[in-house]
Amino acid sequence: MGGFPSRPMEEEKEEAEEVEEEQEEEFDEAQDYEIQQMMQMEPEDQEPVLVRVRMVNGDVHSCEALPFDTIRRLKAQLATRTGVPAHQQRLLLGTELLKDQLMLRDLHFDEGRQLPELTLVLGPPIPSWAFELGFDGDFPGCLRDYFAKHSEEQPPWLDHDVEIWERFRMYEEENMCRSYALRGWNHFVQLVTRDGEIRGIVRAAPNQEIELEARGWIQNCTGDNTATHQLLLAVDTWVVGELYSGVPSFKDPFATPIRFTAPKADGVYMLWRSGDLQDTMVDAKRFFELRHTRADPELYPTNFVGWLIVKSPPVDET
Repeated sequence: MGGFPSRPMEEEKEEAEEVEEEQEEEFDEAQDYEIQQMMQMEPEDQEPVLVRVRMVNGDVHSCEALPFDTIRRLKAQLATRTGVPAHQQRLLLGTELLKDQLMLRDLHFDEGRQLPELTLVLGPPIPSWAFELGFDGDFPGCLRDYFAKHSEEQPPWLDHDVEIWERFRMYEEENMCRSYALRGWNHFVQLVTRDGEIRGIVRAAPNQEIELEARGWIQNCTGDNTATHQLLLAVDTWVVGELYSGVPSFKDPFATPIRFTAPKADGVYMLWRSGDLQDTMVDAKRFFELRHTRADPELYPTNFVGWLIVKSPPVDET
């Protein structure tokens, strides 16, 4: 894919300082969220509980977890024991399907600190088209985590992986249909590694430098060649890439190198595209900063590009 072009040092320094300030705010928000979760803990939440999970073939697996662990964390443990990927696990308490964000302490364990036995069944596989777009089984869980952190309301379709995938697929098809019919100002973005691999989910450690290429296209309304367009790539509330600035025609392709630093706080962040019709890129970025002051789950799926998962490496206790 070639190297990344150099930029004026003063410009890079100014943008780096702006991004660092925004990341500081995101980090403070993430810390506040974690503190709120910790403040809800009771002393007994520090003691592990025993979890027994029965599979449909009769096999039973036991593991220990903390009461404030979520069902999603429990699935990660079970994946190593059962060989069933976490994204395909469905855990039932009786006939009730347990949501990923539910904490184990909400399941009312007995005096021996043992939870009622859970049942593990297999959920639907990942659609083949999702693999082609660079996504994996973490996609639905990322979306649920993002809504849980940034929205007070959880839409009903969020409970079902099939509906999550279908909603995304339908929007992608609709977007392509609009491009063929030249309906409205339109754009499309995919992230690609140096090796040419499409990445719908980008994984990084805190403060890790990330280098990708944003490939896609942008078009004017009905092919009209008079409107000036800007297209930005953003992570939550800060711009990480200037993808296009100019007057597109019917469907102008672009391939823009992107380099940015991952946030310092662990978590799930949304990569999304922001289009505007300003005179210059400077104006478009200024309006972006005014409009987008908080992370917005409602940008999915219309502006969605992918997920950035930031996770600290495990601590070596040896």
